[in-house]
Amino acid sequence: MHSTKMRGFLFGSAMLALASLGYTRSASASSSFPAALKDALEKRFPGTTYCVPLCTACHTVTTGGPGNYNSFGKNLNEKGMLYIPNPVLVEGAVNKLLDLNLDSDGDGKSDNDELKALESPSISGPGSFCTDLAYGCGARIAPAPPALDKVGLFSAGLVVLGLTLLRRRRR
Repeated sequence: MHSTKMRGFLFGSAMLALASLGYTRSASASSSFPAALKDALEKRFPGTTYCVPLCTACHTVTTGGPGNYNSFGKNLNEKGMLYIPNPVLVEGAVNKLLDLNLDSDGDGKSDNDELKALESPSISGPGSFCTDLAYGCGARIAPAPPALDKVGLFSAGLVVLGLTLLRRRRR
């Protein structure tokens, strides 16, 4: 009797663990925002080629996310009216903000002039908009890992479940 209860508990725990693997929270940060910013700037300043910037183009941390905007990102959200987190709206927000001809970082050069010169409108003083972060002997910030394959994870869970049931049947 005790063994049956223990097996049921273990089976239930395993199922709960598998179910929790498939659950993810939505994140506000998106890898499509930097590419949308690059495209918007290239349309705004034809003939200038931009890199896909890091999240620090608009945020104070490399992971991006709401609530940690630098001066340029804050202006882009407030004055560019990018209230809804949607990469499709970035171009309109960039144009609205740059039409105001502001100096987000307060260094005496407008955001327009800094972006035309491939400088960062959020760093007071010299600072490249397309700086690639590097530390130590050529180390780089790694790109984001590929998205979780939920179908593959679900399939793996079914395999584990099937093997567990097969094992139980043999006993």
